[in-house]
Amino acid sequence: MQFLTERPRYRALPWTVRLFLCAALLVAACALAVSPRQFLAHAALVGAVYVGTALLFALTRNDWIRFGFSAAHFILSGLVVYGLVFLLPGRATDALFPLRVVLIFGATLVTTALLWHPDTGRWVLRRD
Repeated sequence: MQFLTERPRYRALPWTVRLFLCAALLVAACALAVSPRQFLAHAALVGAVYVGTALLFALTRNDWIRFGFSAAHFILSGLVVYGLVFLLPGRATDALFPLRVVLIFGATLVTTALLWHPDTGRWVLRRD
């Protein structure tokens, strides 16, 4: 694993990584806002892990964290599609359910595009 060797500066990060960190904070805040009250503690914990993982990626430039972040998003998106097709028909949902689905797919699309952008790749490989 690559370790933090120098103190990183936010302005020294490429624009894709800066936007990714902002998107991670926004996704965690939105997930907290649309969570049902009984799952608020769970959403806060997952949001903290989500933001912490994004910060860990920015601090270490670790390619495995980038891969794992994208893989977790695709797995969650697959579970949402499975739930929409096989589990949801015939069940009652709350009014915020479509917003949660859009949040998951939107977060997957945005974070994957930013994490696998060529500028991020050059930065991870230290070719900047």
